[in-house]
Amino acid sequence: MKNPILPFLFFLKEIAWRIKLLLLLTIYRTTSNKIEFLNTLPFESLRRLAEFRSGLIKQEVCTFLKNNPKHNSKFQEWWFRHSNPEGIFDPSLKMFQKLIELINNEKNIKTFVDLGCNMGEVVYKVSLLGLDAVGVDFPSVIQRIKLPIKTIPLDLNKKFPEGTYDIIFCREVFEHVNDPDDFLNRCREIAGPRTFLFLSCPYTSRHFKGNAFHLRVLSRDELITLLKYHGFKILEMFIDRESNIVIAQKQ
Repeated sequence: MKNPILPFLFFLKEIAWRIKLLLLLTIYRTTSNKIEFLNTLPFESLRRLAEFRSGLIKQEVCTFLKNNPKHNSKFQEWWFRHSNPEGIFDPSLKMFQKLIELINNEKNIKTFVDLGCNMGEVVYKVSLLGLDAVGVDFPSVIQRIKLPIKTIPLDLNKKFPEGTYDIIFCREVFEHVNDPDDFLNRCREIAGPRTFLFLSCPYTSRHFKGNAFHLRVLSRDELITLLKYHGFKILEMFIDRESNIVIAQKQ
């Protein structure tokens, strides 16, 4: 039998948070140094404040994180270390279906990297298909992985893995990085002559709900323009679960 007092304690905790957030919002609105105020907030307080009252100051928090890469990296690592596991291989998603189809049909594909692998299920699945696969993520996120896969602990805002890869896989990561141009430049640097890029990015403003802060929302055309500018040819593009998914190839 469930403890009847637990829902009441949860209710009290949420009331306490609402009072605290009202105070934090008041301080934020009246302080002369908003950047310093946001910079000193504990991450849980920052997250809740950004969500408070349907995201009243979410865009301001987004701008703060965009302009402060070190703080954004620390926040993202904290979020993905404490949030529900991601990086799950879901065979119902068209992106995964296309990935497996490509691996089965292109016999010259030998290497695979998952940029932002989280729990590593995609890397594990691909490695079972015979590819030399590796997952990249924040060091403390890598520590959570239980699967027997190859990993590289890195902050993708600062550094990319060395070498080249036949498939670069990046699902729901691009919206979190500080500099999208630098990110795509680095993707090109680790791409071989015929490397395939799988990239997904939300096209709706589903900020702050069940995920870390999304620093950008890109339309289909904006995403295509970015990829073409950085030397990738669009092979296919489709929509799945409020995200634009692109399959591209280095030109």
